[in-house]
Amino acid sequence: MIVTPNGYVDGADGSSVFGWAAVPGQCIPLIVEAVVDDEVVGCAVADLERVDVFNAGAGPLHCGFSITLKGNPHINGRRVSVRVLRSKAPLPGVSVFLPSPIEFPPERPDNGMAKPAAVDVVIPVYKGRAETLACLQSVIVSDRPPGDIIVINDASPDPGLSSDLLALGRAGKIRLMVNSENRGFPATANIGADTNRSHDVVLLNSDTVVSADWLFRLRAAAYSRHNIATVTPLSNDATICTYPSPRGEERCSMPTAADCATLDRLAHQTNANHRVEIPTGVGFCMYIRRDCLNEVGLFDTDRFPLGYGEETDFCLRARRLGWRHLAATDVFVGHVGGLSFGPAKAALIKRAGNMIEKMYPGYDALIQTWIADDPLMIARRNLDLARWRPERGGVLMIAPDRGGGITRHLAERTAALGTEDKRAVLLLPAGKGRCRIADSDAPELANLMFETDGEIGDLVGALSGAKVERAEIHHFIDHDPAALSLPQRLSLPYDVLVHDYGWLCPAITMLAADGRYCGEACDGCKMAVAELRTRSACVLAGASRVVVPTEGVARRMHQYFPEVKMTVTPWDDVAPSNVSRLWTTGAGKRKVCLIGAIGDQKGFDVLVACARDAARRDLPLEFVVVGYTANDAALYATGRVSVTGKYKEDEAVALVRRQDADVAFLPSVTPETWCYALSTAWAAGLDAVAFDLGAIAERIRTAGRGLLISPDATARQINDILAAAEVTFNETQMAAE
Repeated sequence: MIVTPNGYVDGADGSSVFGWAAVPGQCIPLIVEAVVDDEVVGCAVADLERVDVFNAGAGPLHCGFSITLKGNPHINGRRVSVRVLRSKAPLPGVSVFLPSPIEFPPERPDNGMAKPAAVDVVIPVYKGRAETLACLQSVIVSDRPPGDIIVINDASPDPGLSSDLLALGRAGKIRLMVNSENRGFPATANIGADTNRSHDVVLLNSDTVVSADWLFRLRAAAYSRHNIATVTPLSNDATICTYPSPRGEERCSMPTAADCATLDRLAHQTNANHRVEIPTGVGFCMYIRRDCLNEVGLFDTDRFPLGYGEETDFCLRARRLGWRHLAATDVFVGHVGGLSFGPAKAALIKRAGNMIEKMYPGYDALIQTWIADDPLMIARRNLDLARWRPERGGVLMIAPDRGGGITRHLAERTAALGTEDKRAVLLLPAGKGRCRIADSDAPELANLMFETDGEIGDLVGALSGAKVERAEIHHFIDHDPAALSLPQRLSLPYDVLVHDYGWLCPAITMLAADGRYCGEACDGCKMAVAELRTRSACVLAGASRVVVPTEGVARRMHQYFPEVKMTVTPWDDVAPSNVSRLWTTGAGKRKVCLIGAIGDQKGFDVLVACARDAARRDLPLEFVVVGYTANDAALYATGRVSVTGKYKEDEAVALVRRQDADVAFLPSVTPETWCYALSTAWAAGLDAVAFDLGAIAERIRTAGRGLLISPDATARQINDILAAAEVTFNETQMAAE
């Protein structure tokens, strides 16, 4: 269906029409009819959606409707009109709105560039005296093209602010206008935009701070092409144009005026004339060309009486007419954000998002795709590079970004480097063949991202100035293979730290199709084993050291890489408690604790089977997972498992102790290279039961404490061991199948 400006639908598909009506007053309930040539082809009762929840009387009521059309063959290709009735009579003064799918019309024909106009800075004001005065001062002292500073006092409740504005107006600093009643941002912005009808307009929130010749740069971007409707600068709070937030998902705190000036200067230096097309402008600071404004019209105050969403609607209307929108990455404007609405801001944003998606189906998908593609990456990176000033020497760590044990190890390595007056410079995967540099001394710089292979020269250049002295390869998973060449390209000695068997197994986990240990039957593996091991052998051979956490890991790695010498260094020195726990018969159930993220490799299927068996046989066993699992609901359904949820590493030991469990169960079904969950269990005073596999078994056996059971044991056999009448954990025991 294609929406026409008069509210009709062309080419109805014979199924439904949906939209909503802006209705004055309390005129409900309402009947909405779809009509073709005076024949009613469908009707529905409208649902009421009030939009003036936070400011009573600020606008009409919005009544949503969805009309199922009758199977009338002459609906298709005909114009379907929608009318609103009350008491069987048409209701006057009603505006009907229908959705319009996101469209990508051809660009406007180039009939010659419009001549740059004078520019009015339009600033609606309601609250925030200090912020407003700071904003106005920054605009007044800035270097601007000809035009007025139009300030509209939207019936501010602050008499001091009103007095200050009056004084500025009398002094000729601003052109002051005053609303007799509060009209909301969109209507107030329209007043300012309509004041000088030959001027371009910058709509500027009253809680912003501008710097230097910001407006000249915005205007230059606006006239860089014939079809530019709006231009938005970078800001700390500007949704898709936010810096330094990499994806615009979070607003960043407002910098000081001095910091704003510094960021603007750096933006001007590093991103000069760098403009990026964006799906929509952002209304906190949006330059609008007059020729576009004249064609598209002002903000829609019926659907957006309070603000939020009105600028998106304007920009999408402009897109339909072939106009485009730019981000001027060489301008930075500070923004406090949410000043006028306070706690209501989140609700207004949610409402606006829902309405925009209804009005322009596909808009949210368009934005999410744009964010994922991240066209502003280079601009944000340029700013981060300009701000990156390493002082201490560092160690480059090529690592994954998946959480778990490696992340804990990296945190511990970073802390250890700090004691040597060194810093960690992590190279992390960032998706789509990209990587990200994360400096432990500059965590605020989140945009040091590169196309790993395509921008390898730029990446090497950035790291060359980062004062890195050596490198550590912790893992290559999710990285482009080019990342492994960085130590050689930077002429850095490097160590390899082995956290799992990804060096020899493409599956990493060594899980077979049945969810159990594959037994390293690599001859029948369909994955590219030989290619992986050839690459791994080359990387390992070039390392100064290959560090593994246990002797068992060294032996297994040596089987596949016999020429490589392994250095054994445990990841921690946690050992079992000196006090042996005695588990004896008792009246209550015995509580078994599992720790961490329990997925396939960590024995999720084993836990499910044990819980079901315990329930079926009514055994005195209950299980608690300190962490989370692949499917908490399936475990809850057994009636024998509770799950605490995700935790921070520094909370783990106390959380395990709080469960008052009798024993830890570590049901990993493939050989692990280490296990921080075992360290946590021991630190919490629990002994452990585990399969006789990998580093877990090696550590339990070396400690002389715990219980190792056959990897082939069934759930019934495991539960019989866990529910045994008396088990003393003071020596290593083997439980055969």
